Amino acid sequence: MATQGDLSSEIIQLQSELFEDVDATLVEQWLRSCKTLEFNTGDIVIAQGEANPSVYLLVEGALTVHITSEHSSSVAVLKPGDVAGEVSALSGRETSAWVTARTKSRAIEVPRTLLLEWAEGSHQFALNLLQLSNTRLHDSNAVSRSIHANAEVLKAKAMTDSLTGLLNRHWLEINQDRFRGISLIAVDIDHFKQINDLHGHPTGDQVIRTVAQTLRQCTRPHDAVMRLGGEEFPVVVDLSRADSSPMELAERLRTAVERLQVETSTTSDGQSSLQVRISLGVATQKHAEAWEGLMERADQALYAAKQGGRNQVVQAP
Repeated sequence: MATQGDLSSEIIQLQSELFEDVDATLVEQWLRSCKTLEFNTGDIVIAQGEANPSVYLLVEGALTVHITSEHSSSVAVLKPGDVAGEVSALSGRETSAWVTARTKSRAIEVPRTLLLEWAEGSHQFALNLLQLSNTRLHDSNAVSRSIHANAEVLKAKAMTDSLTGLLNRHWLEINQDRFRGISLIAVDIDHFKQINDLHGHPTGDQVIRTVAQTLRQCTRPHDAVMRLGGEEFPVVVDLSRADSSPMELAERLRTAVERLQVETSTTSDGQSSLQVRISLGVATQKHAEAWEGLMERADQALYAAKQGGRNQVVQAP
């Protein structure tokens, strides 16, 4: 282990921003009262959520900063001359990140009391410490914004059907208890198994995407169009802002899909068009009716539409 005098020389040579433009003799005097710590690879220097009474000035090796756990991907790597723990040491609050040794490392531990004494004894040191803390807070906020943005993206993906972009079953599970004053339109593509068998699954996927897009275009932004798997598309209609009856909306959906021409390559001489049809069952929520009951009645109406010849709308009693 190096002596404190040797360490002060090392720090000066590293040109740590903490001691930038601070008298070297003063730095040597300060460091005599500090101790040196050695860390093996993987050792925890600072644990998230705990009190941190010291600042760690890295002399040799490398430290990594982690937002979630000490085993997660690092958001920053500290090199010799860098400082860790200054924000939590100054604020007296719990630490917001983990700091671990990336390699075998040496660091000078500066207790908070000494840090404040140094700031009182040197205007330049106090300025350096303030700038360092502000930079670290700015970087931390940037990381937090990035994490929040990524979390929102992941949350949206978790509630979205990957094939169509519509809301999925996970979204429904979270929101179904909030539905009040609604109608439910159960939509099903007619003869979809036959489409897959005759034209192949890529064409079947294209049919699902095209129908999904049509349903979304024919409904309002505050209505919810979902795909719960296969060719099943529940549509939740907000009756408080409806400009037409659910039956009228369902008929518009049926007509719009009936006009579709989906291109498919099942013939030897090129492209052929595939006509698509849907059947729909409509159920309006009764007083205090739960989602399960509403869905069952809409499905029964849909089944009646299928049994009645398909490509039609049936309203549940």
